[in-house]
Amino acid sequence: MATSCTVRLPTSSPEIIRPGRIRTICAGCASTATARSTLPTRSRRRSALLLRRAFDPYPYILLNLVLSCLAALQAPIIMMSQNRQEARDRLRAEHDYKVNLKAELEVRQLHWKLDQLLQHQWQRLLEIQKIQTDLMEELAHRPARPVDRHDDPAQARRDGAGAPPSA
Repeated sequence: MATSCTVRLPTSSPEIIRPGRIRTICAGCASTATARSTLPTRSRRRSALLLRRAFDPYPYILLNLVLSCLAALQAPIIMMSQNRQEARDRLRAEHDYKVNLKAELEVRQLHWKLDQLLQHQWQRLLEIQKIQTDLMEELAHRPARPVDRHDDPAQARRDGAGAPPSA
């Protein structure tokens, strides 16, 4: 990694640059360049050390601690969300109950109306049947009258009596 350190010298000012100042600037640039170039090797060394020595040996105490802390942080949030969902479910169940109760009352009312209609129709059918039986009895008690062939228009047509005269 190449770094550049630029030093700007005043061109318009008549002041003279002191050697101590130049040394300070150069030292700062050198330390910056050194830090930038050695940073990757330091991190490589650290990772190599971590690979040689186990970070969290077998009982995994640190991992267990981290997971326990995570569970302790998540538990209240999960409980709050479950409580909110439970409240929603309770409201939904109450609404469903009211709707079902109203539907049941309407079904009962419809059954009552159907029963009333059926009872009215049965009464009406009985009245019609009584009228029909009265008519049949009246016809049965009437004296028989002679049948005139010309009373029946269909019979008159068959006999030719109702046909227009041909000229």
